Formats: sequence, C-alpha cells, structure tokens
Amino acid sequence: MNKQQELIFVNGKIFTSNPDQPYASAMKVNNGRIAWIGKQEEVTEAGSQIIDLQGCRVIPGLVDAHLHPWHLAMYSKQIAALPPNVYSIVDLQKEIRAVRETLEPGRWIECWGYAEGKLKKDACRHAGIWMRRLQTCLLSLVVLVCTLLQ
Repeated sequence: MNKQQELIFVNGKIFTSNPDQPYASAMKVNNGRIAWIGKQEEVTEAGSQIIDLQGCRVIPGLVDAHLHPWHLAMYSKQIAALPPNVYSIVDLQKEIRAVRETLEPGRWIECWGYAEGKLKKDACRHAGIWMRRLQTCLLSLVVLVCTLLQ
C-alpha cells in the first residue's frame, strides 16, 4: 500500500466502540492510520481508492495474535453456553434440550464456554455432547460409554 494514498472503505459494518452508534458504514485510512469513521453518505472520494467491503464486518485497530478466527467461525454453529442465552445450568439444559429436539438420532450436540464441572448428570441424558472450554473438552457419559462398547 502506498503510504500517501487515502483509502476509503465503504458498504461495511464497522465497529466504532461508541454505545450510541456501535456501527458505521464507512472508514477513511490515511498513511496507514484510521482518519475517520462515519456514514457512507458523508464520504468525500476525490483522489481516494475506494474499497467495497460488501457488507463485511470490520473491527478497526484490533490486533489480537491469539484470537483463532477459525475457532470462532466453528463455534458460531454451536451452543454458546454463556450469556446472553446461558446464565445457569438450567439455561444450558434448556439450550441442549432445544437443540436435541432438532437433531437426527446419533448427531452430536456441540457447546462451548461453560464451566463443565457444574453440569448435572441429567443435563444431556441420551445425547452425545462435546463441549469446549479453552484447552479442555467435556464428553457426556453416553459418548464415553458408546466409545468403550465399540
């Protein structure tokens, strides 16, 4: 990138950290630094390279070398066993039961983010459950028994 060139990112969902306006649709970058974030209608384009974000989300200035974006994408299809949906074991049980009702027999229920030591024995009954929490995993008793029987 030419450090002197102004880049304008449009058609995006750009996080602002402002609780009154959490997202904007456009962002200007000058010399490799964010110069402005706002509405796409307010952008002046003269002499700038326009980049269409095509609705993608941007978190400006965030650098987290240990984020594991692949894991976040995988977790998006699993039960997030934490607020705002799960505040207690009872809430987690409701989430597990709701997902179990939609699955074909033999399919696994995957969760992440809860303190697995607090689960009651009947939280998962006859479903195979695999739950992640950082570098640890929890398998329901039914999974362990089936594995031993094979």
